[in-house]
Amino acid sequence: MIKLNNEFVIFCEENHLTKRNIENKTEYLSDLKTAVTRSISGRMGAEISLNFLVESEHMIANAIKQYELGYFDAAFYSLRSTLELFMLLVFFIEHQDIELTAHIKKWNKLEYMDTFSKMDKYLYKKSDLYINIKDSMSEYFETLATLNNKLNKKVHKQSFFNFYANRSHPIASRKYDFDKEQLFFEESVVKIIGAVIVFRLFIDPMPVLLMDKEIYLRTKDTMSGPLTEPFIDKYIGADNIEAYKTCEMYQLHHEQFMQDQKFYEAVADLMKFKIIDLEKKDEIEEQFSYLYDDDKLAFRIACESDKIFAIDVYNGISKYTTSNIPKEKQPYYKNMEHQKYFKLEKDILNNTFEDIVISIFVIENQRIFIEQGAEIDIETLKRIRVIIGEYSKTK
Repeated sequence: MIKLNNEFVIFCEENHLTKRNIENKTEYLSDLKTAVTRSISGRMGAEISLNFLVESEHMIANAIKQYELGYFDAAFYSLRSTLELFMLLVFFIEHQDIELTAHIKKWNKLEYMDTFSKMDKYLYKKSDLYINIKDSMSEYFETLATLNNKLNKKVHKQSFFNFYANRSHPIASRKYDFDKEQLFFEESVVKIIGAVIVFRLFIDPMPVLLMDKEIYLRTKDTMSGPLTEPFIDKYIGADNIEAYKTCEMYQLHHEQFMQDQKFYEAVADLMKFKIIDLEKKDEIEEQFSYLYDDDKLAFRIACESDKIFAIDVYNGISKYTTSNIPKEKQPYYKNMEHQKYFKLEKDILNNTFEDIVISIFVIENQRIFIEQGAEIDIETLKRIRVIIGEYSKTK
């Protein structure tokens, strides 16, 4: 009897579902993850944007999974909700100086908030930023509005073909082109992934600005990274990004950065990605004064020996690799087992671990971890300790 009951439940839960397979899901989710990672904003007051970006990853992943399992309406709803979510983010960002806390409390208490279309109309009346960017990218936003309307048809079950009963009926289902629907779904996923990044550009233009090498070489460490041309071509459109570049916010930021000091590429890579290119040592020394203190310390340590592959500064907060590291080798600090060494109370020098040599310097409550390709002579290690001592005084 229990077995019959279970079979009946399974029948009721799954008989009406049309399951599908999305072969490109890994590519979609990987591209989104990379773009979100590159789109974190360092703008003060925009910290909540990270929550929205991360939530977009979950919602799009949910949509893909729901569609594969046959819950097509839930899948389209997840995509539409992502659009609404980012329209809401623009609303919050535009009110960050005026009653932002009050608006978030209202939202958290589940009080009424405008949907995508109504929020679009509100922002187009009240927000100079929204008006300027939307007018600059008019064709792109017309495409999003059309997409939102099409998603609504699915969510609101307009047409019998959006009824599970018809989709699973042995005769009625023959009239429905599931391949065409899946194509529309995947096209929607692509557009929504692009929209996530476009709406993020309302906060600041850094992911696009950093694509310009002249800007890249005039910025230090930034929380954002440059978008890639392949991502833009696939998910947004190069013409739409060119249109974005005509908006006032982009133009003002571009003009401002062009007045800043231009760094050598080796210096920019050191500040942004913690890569120490010792073949460009002279260039780094020339602009040494522009480096952060941790960058200066790591660079000075790296210059002491060509056997140094990687450096962890101050309990692993800042991690550096040098151009001495073989291409096929990964820094040991990527293996979190090394964290146990940060509990040491005295120096360990030239300690062999697996196929590498490590030295750890302990100064007060700070530990500096150095990965070496071979043992370093004691006199050099003494000089390194002196250098570390000099910088620890500034901490």
